[in-house]
Amino acid sequence: MLPDKFNRSVDLIQIAASGTCQYACPHCAAGAPAPAYELFPTNYLLRFLRMMGTLGLKRVRITGGGEPLLRPDIVDLVAGLASGRIFDEVTMATNGALLPSFVERLKDAGLDRLLITIPSLDKDVFTSIAGSDGLAAALAGLDAALERQIPVTIKMTIHAEATIDGIERMMDFAVERRTDLFVEDPFKCDGDKDAITSGMILARLESKFKLEKIEAKSKPGARYSIKGTDTHLKLLTSDIRRTCGTCDRFWLSPDGVLSVCTGVLTQVSLNAFFEEDPSDEELAQWCVKIAMAKPMHRRSACSIPRTPSDNPAVSFLG
Repeated sequence: MLPDKFNRSVDLIQIAASGTCQYACPHCAAGAPAPAYELFPTNYLLRFLRMMGTLGLKRVRITGGGEPLLRPDIVDLVAGLASGRIFDEVTMATNGALLPSFVERLKDAGLDRLLITIPSLDKDVFTSIAGSDGLAAALAGLDAALERQIPVTIKMTIHAEATIDGIERMMDFAVERRTDLFVEDPFKCDGDKDAITSGMILARLESKFKLEKIEAKSKPGARYSIKGTDTHLKLLTSDIRRTCGTCDRFWLSPDGVLSVCTGVLTQVSLNAFFEEDPSDEELAQWCVKIAMAKPMHRRSACSIPRTPSDNPAVSFLG
């Protein structure tokens, strides 16, 4: 357990590994293509993450802010994270288009799970959302992962074109392919009359499937098992939001900027820290400082020590 000062367990770090993508989905801030030399160096990244894992961080998710498989050394990154099994789980979120040429190496490197983003099974809707016709490529990537027996969660991000019919169709598809399904709405605000709520989704799905709720303490969203299938459903919609009091994660940008909160004052450059060539003890002390800097709410966000010289001694080592 990596605790913060409120005794919450910081369980997960989400890494945007590449900063660029083939698509232009509105929920993702991939931005302009990032040359390899602008990416946070993998050797520093692995050293930082493995120290975090040694101190109690349990999960690493290589995720949005770009397509991870466009990072030149992505397989080496996965292998470094999986080596020694410091983490309980190493997962990757991808659009799936490049998976057929990577899936064998990712499996051998030790990747535990893939989250494959498929916003719609309708070709025209997919193209409208992504700005490119990538449905066939995404499905080919999904099939390649399943053939290699990597566990898969289909991630369906709700966009303006989304309908209950489309979500039901995706549920049917997930059950057929024996994958999990994660339905997320990052756009709608509470009270939005056009929002697709969890109640609307459940009302439709319960007419066809028997859903059994899974209690998940301190985890955002609602989780269900689909009786008689190998599929699980997670919903994170406008009426089911992550709350500050249960936040369990950090975020890391492609260029090495770490956030412990979405508050703007809780960001720090890992590049600046590693430029000082910290010892393992200094790195460990700094990692603990980072966890302790995590605020309970955005409004209480505070600054993180920037470098070893900014860090007063921490007596956690015994």
